[in-house]
Amino acid sequence: MFDSSKARLFLLRPDLKRDSDWDISLLGGNVLALCLHFIVWLIVLFFIEIGAFSWVNKIINVLGKNKIPPKSDQQLQLDEDVIEEEERVALMNPE
Repeated sequence: MFDSSKARLFLLRPDLKRDSDWDISLLGGNVLALCLHFIVWLIVLFFIEIGAFSWVNKIINVLGKNKIPPKSDQQLQLDEDVIEEEERVALMNPE
């Protein structure tokens, strides 16, 4: 996109014209940012794969707010459709 529109860009902004298209103020900055993002996220992926962030799960499990006791069968309110389906399945022949 830059290559197709750079002639018009330099007509409007001659101060942006450089010797090389790979100058940091033209394409070089974008390519540099892409390379840096690649390196950073590759390192993050490597640490995720070796399990370096397993301590996060341990912290989450320690927190009290994540220890919600499950509801008993008496506390659950089943939907009418679920009750009808359970009755229908109970009457079916298992074969």
